[in-house]
Amino acid sequence: MNNKIFRLEDLKIGDKIDCGSYQISREEIIDFAQKYDPQFYHINEDKAKKYQFKDLITSGWHTASIAMGLVVRSFNIEHGMIGAMVNLSWPNPTRPDDILYVKTEILDIKPSKSKPYQAVVEVNWIVKNQKDDILLKTNSTILMFYENPTNHSKNP
Repeated sequence: MNNKIFRLEDLKIGDKIDCGSYQISREEIIDFAQKYDPQFYHINEDKAKKYQFKDLITSGWHTASIAMGLVVRSFNIEHGMIGAMVNLSWPNPTRPDDILYVKTEILDIKPSKSKPYQAVVEVNWIVKNQKDDILLKTNSTILMFYENPTNHSKNP
């Protein structure tokens, strides 16, 4: 985990942040799914083995939640960030004992013309497992805040 505190002023297009890793257990998969996504291939091992994935798989929302936790803990924005939009896909299932690795990349920073203390930042997240399979991809638009509310729109 990265303990660095990021300031919006310091971010640049192209910056990449390693957000660490997390290993998911079979028990966690079942527990999360029983609470939030109780489909049989997340909670019933016997039925799941007969389904196309041949084992339990993690709810995509569980994978997204783990990724969010890693991103927030590692990409610590000093004055916060608010999600505005996300495009999300799960190209491959997350499986028991997978180790999830999360990386983010800053794609764009657009300072607000009317609110000099904020900017809209476009960020990609990629979540891979130990086999380098892509488990989750996002393209997110996030509202972030400058430490010093000067008019950054004059200096994009």
